[in-house]
Amino acid sequence: MSLKDILDDGLDLKESIEKIAKETVKDIGKNANVKNIDAGKIANAFKAMLLKKLSSIGKDISSSIKDYNQIIQEMGGFTEILKTAWNLEEKDVDILTFEMIISWTKQNFNQREYSGACLIRNKSKTEYNLFFLDKNDNPLLDGSAKHIIFYSKKIDDDLKMQLSDKDMLLIK
Repeated sequence: MSLKDILDDGLDLKESIEKIAKETVKDIGKNANVKNIDAGKIANAFKAMLLKKLSSIGKDISSSIKDYNQIIQEMGGFTEILKTAWNLEEKDVDILTFEMIISWTKQNFNQREYSGACLIRNKSKTEYNLFFLDKNDNPLLDGSAKHIIFYSKKIDDDLKMQLSDKDMLLIK
């Protein structure tokens, strides 16, 4: 069965891929925590798991992975699908400031759902993950809440002072 036949049969592959992507991110996000957050590893796990789920569906509807890959490319590729499913924003900045962290947190904070936010600096000290914590202080990395990754080689003095020698900052 060709991609055109599948689309003509009323099956919305884009919708199916988005749904599977959200389920995949939720599954991966269950195992993520402040000690193991690594966007690269999460992206690789996401791609592998999504392809595995898509290939099993592909067999059910007599389609091929090639058809799914075509749709995935039309949707912007795995990166864009992951960003949408993971509720992720990425931002490159020359200098990451403490004010940027507080501003983004305030703009996106939902007092009824979150207890606070957490900023994690990765080992290379160029990637900063900012995400919310649920009411039990668990990280919301399953796509249910917005989060952002800032990429920056420099941070301002206020953020340096807040982080000190640590790689994590809790914002309550």
